[in-house]
This record gives sequence, C-alpha cells and structure tokens, in this order.
Amino acid sequence: MHTRTTGISRARSRGWRGLTALLLLLPTIAVLGAQAATPAAGAEVCPGQHIEPPDDTTKTVTYTAPDGYLVSSWCVKAGPTIEVHAVDPPAGTITITHTSGKDISHYSVVLVKAPEEKPLVAKVKAAGTKAKTYPWTIEKDVDATTRTVDASGKATFTYTVTVTGGTPTESGWAASGTVAATNPNTYAVTADVAVATNLGGGSSCAVTGGDDAVVPAGGTTTLDYACSFSSAPTGSGTVTATVTWDPAGPPTTAAATATAPLTFAVASETNKTVAVVDDKTVPGQRIVLDPALTWTAGLVKTYTYSLAVAGGAAGACATHTNTATVDQPVGTDPSDTATVTACTPPVVPPVVPPVVPPVVTPPPVAPPVVPPVVPSPEVLPEQAFGKAVGKVRVSCQGTVRARLANRSGDRVVYTLRVGTKVHRIAVKAEDRRKFVTRGPARAKVTLKVGSTRLDQARIPGRCAAPEVLPDTGVRATSS
Repeated sequence: MHTRTTGISRARSRGWRGLTALLLLLPTIAVLGAQAATPAAGAEVCPGQHIEPPDDTTKTVTYTAPDGYLVSSWCVKAGPTIEVHAVDPPAGTITITHTSGKDISHYSVVLVKAPEEKPLVAKVKAAGTKAKTYPWTIEKDVDATTRTVDASGKATFTYTVTVTGGTPTESGWAASGTVAATNPNTYAVTADVAVATNLGGGSSCAVTGGDDAVVPAGGTTTLDYACSFSSAPTGSGTVTATVTWDPAGPPTTAAATATAPLTFAVASETNKTVAVVDDKTVPGQRIVLDPALTWTAGLVKTYTYSLAVAGGAAGACATHTNTATVDQPVGTDPSDTATVTACTPPVVPPVVPPVVPPVVTPPPVAPPVVPPVVPSPEVLPEQAFGKAVGKVRVSCQGTVRARLANRSGDRVVYTLRVGTKVHRIAVKAEDRRKFVTRGPARAKVTLKVGSTRLDQARIPGRCAAPEVLPDTGVRATSS
C-alpha cells in the first residue's frame, strides 16, 4: 500500500506565503517519495511537506483526502510543539486541532490508497397469501304439486333436496417479505430499495424505508416490503428486489438485484363446511338434514324424505311451502322452495245451469306516445398535463442552484439532497421555481420527485487552478 504526505513548509516571506496559498488550491500530489522539506528543528516541525492553515488565527482545520485516498495519520504544530495522530481505520475526512488550543502554524498528512469499492449484495425473501371462498347451490323438488287427501285428511309428498358445491373463488392476494442489503465496504452507503413482481394482477409493491436507506459499513440493512394486487395474478412467479446506490467518484449509479420465487398459499377459507337444513313446511323450524357438509371438487349431495300434509275444508285445498337452506358461516344462505297443494274432495251440490255473462268488447287502446330521443351532450376529455422536471447546477464555491418546472396539473414536492442535508420544495401546478443553497466540497447533490431521480451532481473539491507549479514542473492538485 502506497503512502503519501502533503503540505508546504511555513514560510516567513511574502513570496512563500503566496505560493502556499496557491498550493492549497491544487490537488494533492498522488505519491510523494522522499520528504520535501527539512525542518530546522526536527522536534518542533512536522515531517513531510507542510500545509499552512488559511490564516494565522486558525485553531481547527478540516482536511478531505483526494478521491482514491484516505488519511492514515496527521501531524500538527502550534507554538513550539508538534503532535502526531494516527487515524485507525484511515478516513477520507479528518479534523485537525492542537491540544494546547493555540493557533495552528502548519500541519501535514500521510495518505494511503483507499480500498477499491465493492458492490452491495441484495437478498430477498417472499411469501404470498390468498383467500378462498366456496359457493353452494341448492335445489328442492317434489314428486307432485297437487294431491287429494286420503281418509286421514292428509296427502303425502316426496321431496328431494340437492346440494352442489361450486367452483371456489379467490381473492385477497398479497405478498410480503424482506430485502437485505449487505455492504462489504469499510464505509456506510446510502441506497434506494425497490421491489416488483412478474405475476401481473396490477401488482404494486412498497418498501418500508426504501428511499435513502443507510447500509452501515460491513453491515446489513433489512427492510420489510408488501405487495398488493388489484386483480387475479398468475399462480406463481418471482419477486425481484433492486438496490441502487451512487458509488464513490463522479455521479453514477450502481445496482444489485435479487429474486425469490413466489406462490400464493391459502391463508383463509370461507364457507368450506356448511349445514343443510329444512323447515318441512313450518316457517322458522330448523330440521338438520346434514350437520357438516364439506366442499370437495365436483360434490353433489342428495337428501330425500316424505312428508304428509293436511288438506283444506271439504271442497277446498291447502297450500304448503317447504324451504331447504344451505346454512353458511358467512354471507347470505342459498335456499330453494317447493310448494304443494293438498285438496279435500267437495260435497257434490245440485246441478245449476251456469250463467253466461254477456261479451263486452273493450274500446281500442291508443298506442303510447314515445318522446323523441335527445342525444347526450358531448363530454370533452380532460386537459392533458405534462410532468415535473428539474435540473441542478453546482459551482466550485459550493453553490447549488436548482431549476424546477412543474408541468403537471397537481402540486409537486421536490426533494433536493445536498450531502446529508435535505430540502423539500413545493411547486404549484404548471409553475416554475428557482432554489439556491450551499453545500460542502465534494458533497453529492441529488434532485428527486418521489422515488424518481431527476438530476444529480457533485460539488467540486476546489476551484480550478494551474496544473503545473511555477519553476518546479511538478504536477499537482488541491488538497
């Protein structure tokens, strides 16, 4: 592993002060061989090249290593003494102070190559559930609709009740599980986590905490998700989890995916077992024909019984209605009826010639007046709207400018993240807005609407400066 030190010896003349200020704007030299400065008093001067603070009354300096490097140790001089501090593990940004609380005269750092970034690893687990409802139908038949009573004054009818189990219906499809994002790097990573299925059915999945989830260094972040369906999905398929993040360096996007099989297990069953009851012509009476009839594919069950019912007075008939019902635990109970008539023979009266009423011809009926059909007024379609867009621009001084254009018909809230700071900016329908803020050097800038990223950038570390040092020919960049 290569190391490098950076800094410029503190000069007392005006010319060296100007050169020191210039060097602070240039990128740090990538690899430094021998020490570039020889201290006048070794016990009182930091080794390596020295870096002066921005002014003579600085007690605290924040130093950020160039891309691809980390700080492994640093030295600071304030007053007559120096202090050397190890950074374990090496870090990209450090804060330099002197324990005496005095102003810093100069400092130096030792840099090491940063380890190559490793991609995140995604894992997903999935489980699906559904509900089943079992339909039933019932029919009631009788061997005759009318009979004459016997000497006991009753007529006997034979009833047949047929119960059929129909095709079950499914509903309430749902899927849920977890997405685990593992970070093998030595630093935390912020990622977005999304889940989708290929089962159709208008599936919609939501990940709890899936936006800007922090995956700790060397650790795993596990998030719950749930999927709903607006119509019947296919019987089986897969769930895919996608973890996206912005890797170190220039703005870019990396992604890791994972899939898991998904089938729907029956979580609840409605009306699978029912009772078959009959009132046997007495309303409200409950005669159980079958206390527990359980659904099976193609089930047809028949119940047969005979029942004697009373006739009416002499020369009259009595009507009897018999109701059979499928008694379901949930919902409206299917039922069917059969009506019979039991008649008592009449006493024969003397024969009387019938009276024939005169035939009356009704007057003609005029046809109804049909009103004319008036067509419905034309309904114009609603206005079509655009979408919300936006751009961000950054400067080397840390200024961030966002231009927001909401071309939709609804109010939109933009999310502008500058480093660790988040701004939420509301823009009215069909309106524009400019928003200006500031951020630290090398901060990542992301503009989103919901989970959709519209633009991203990174604030430069320093403003541009000459790439070759005067008189030396040494190639350098700012620290």
